[in-house]
Amino acid sequence: ALPIFLFYHAQTSFKRIASVIVYMEAIRRAAVTAKAFASGGGHSDLSRTILEQKAVLETGLKQITAGTDASLYTYKWARQEENRAIQEVFHKMCGITVLWSESQREVVKQYKKYRTTFKEIRAEEKTVDEARKQEGSCATKLAKLKKQVEAAKKKNDPSKVDVLMPELKLAVCAYDKA
Repeated sequence: ALPIFLFYHAQTSFKRIASVIVYMEAIRRAAVTAKAFASGGGHSDLSRTILEQKAVLETGLKQITAGTDASLYTYKWARQEENRAIQEVFHKMCGITVLWSESQREVVKQYKKYRTTFKEIRAEEKTVDEARKQEGSCATKLAKLKKQVEAAKKKNDPSKVDVLMPELKLAVCAYDKA
């Protein structure tokens, strides 16, 4: 009776550990999701797309591994059978699974490139956002300097206009570059 108790206890402990691992994985995914949204910089949909594509890749790799393992164990079982037809069928099935696995690995490889494209798009969008921000800052500065020059001209203050004109030219150049 003691070995059965120990077996049952070990089995329930394993189930508890497995459920804790699943729970920890869910927490990790939630943290990664939150990080993707926080670091998206206004590109949360694109960041979410990249995150979900990563999940697709990971799931695809797990599927390939599980399919290969299942085929291998089925083949091992079939080799021990006395029926030669079963042995041959599962030998061919194992060969088909190998071809399937190779093609799926190529799909995963191409999907990684596809995902990389989205990462590059996000990086370029962030660069464009920075450029727009810089352009807006330059436009604001330029408008402010133009107002100051106009105010100095209305007050008939040529010394202030002489001081502001080089700054205005620099602001125009900076705006043109932005």
